[in-house]
Amino acid sequence: WLHKEATLLHLLQRKDAQLMMTIQRERLHVTRLRETVRRATKRMEEQQGELRFVLNRYSEIENNFEALAVYCKLTYDEHQTVIEFERSRAGFERHLQQLMK
Repeated sequence: WLHKEATLLHLLQRKDAQLMMTIQRERLHVTRLRETVRRATKRMEEQQGELRFVLNRYSEIENNFEALAVYCKLTYDEHQTVIEFERSRAGFERHLQQLMK
């Protein structure tokens, strides 16, 4: 009877030691996973920062293009006004020459 109890105790101690080893392995695994998640989160935050920079730069370029388009339109309008003025002046000069004849 005592022998059975000692054997049972020995088996329980072995099982307990195995469980402790498993728990240690799992803790190590969890620690590694946490470190992996931390690194991945840090990398993701860096990439988000880079993406924000790119988006801001894109927005600046877009604004520059819009300003350039407005400038081109104003320049075109100004050019058209000069052409119309030159036509009007030429017409006026022809009219004056006809009046002087």
